[in-house]
Amino acid sequence: QLAPSDGEVEATMVVRLVLPATLCRRGVCRLSTRLFGSGNTRNVGIIAHIDAGKTTTTERMLLLAGAVHAAGEVDSGDTVTDFLEQERERGITIQSAATSFGWRGAAVSLIDTPGHIDFTVEVERAVRVLDGAVLIVDAVAGAQAQTETVWRQARRHGVPAVAFVNKMDREGADWESAASSLATRLQLRPLRLQLPLYEPAGTADGAQHFVGAVDLVSGVAMRWRPRGAQLGTGSRSEVCDLELTAAAAAACEAVSSAELPLLQAEGEAAVCEAAEEARAALVEEVAELDPDGEVADLFLAEEAVPAATLAAAIRQLALCSAAVPTLCGASLRGVGVEPLLDAVEAYLPSAEERPAPSQSHDSEDEDEDE
Repeated sequence: QLAPSDGEVEATMVVRLVLPATLCRRGVCRLSTRLFGSGNTRNVGIIAHIDAGKTTTTERMLLLAGAVHAAGEVDSGDTVTDFLEQERERGITIQSAATSFGWRGAAVSLIDTPGHIDFTVEVERAVRVLDGAVLIVDAVAGAQAQTETVWRQARRHGVPAVAFVNKMDREGADWESAASSLATRLQLRPLRLQLPLYEPAGTADGAQHFVGAVDLVSGVAMRWRPRGAQLGTGSRSEVCDLELTAAAAAACEAVSSAELPLLQAEGEAAVCEAAEEARAALVEEVAELDPDGEVADLFLAEEAVPAATLAAAIRQLALCSAAVPTLCGASLRGVGVEPLLDAVEAYLPSAEERPAPSQSHDSEDEDEDE
């Protein structure tokens, strides 16, 4: 179904197709290629353990891209990709389904895959045709049993990925623990590209709300404010360019806390200092993974690493599966989904950068996963 509008190319043809995953390359992707060119096409799938938030994240992506006017809810049974009657009754994804939309000049063909162990074969069929993957983990539980299974499937087909630590707004959410579980349970190298931001909840127990994140590559602090009662409609505000230099604290203090209440007055310097330390750790990790690269040269020379240089190095590490860029958010509240879409466009390969999908079936591998 094509819905023309007066926007630019990516908004001119908003594509909402729900197809079996095996048709993605032949159907959705051919249309995307004609509209955007294969160099600006991202064929990606969302893989995760059950209830990690795959379908909810898909709905928020469609909303942000303008492909839907309101995000569907799994509990309400009105999501785009869970269209089977049994899926809507049970609140789980049973069959992989593809949808397509435009984002910042790129065509994104997205496959929402099942997370239940009984439908592992559906994930296998989808992974076979993917150019990249979004690996979602629960911020409370971290990597789980089925996370390991779907990650093995992605590795088998050499699919590069970005990771998304979801449900950061839940009680017990732990960014560091969830990101570390990717390394310990999946044996991958997570590159933490963000630093979570919190604000006091105003309760007696001193609880804090997850409200956004600092982009460690660009040094931009981001806060999401709710836009009305509907969940998932938070709007991002880039409130403070941290610069990530010695003058970072002063730059943040210059921001009016009345107009931009992201960083509380007493915590501005601490957030800036933590962001600088986190970015330094990120630069060092990238330099370690690519000792012959430009980032390593700048790191050894103790010179500043520009955002564009760091982003390019991270992309190369992601493309060769040496590392997995890792971000955080809360999809149900609409927090952190825009940076995730930006990461899909920036760090995952285009259709031109990946080989054609395998046409053969490895029944032994599939039986092993089942």
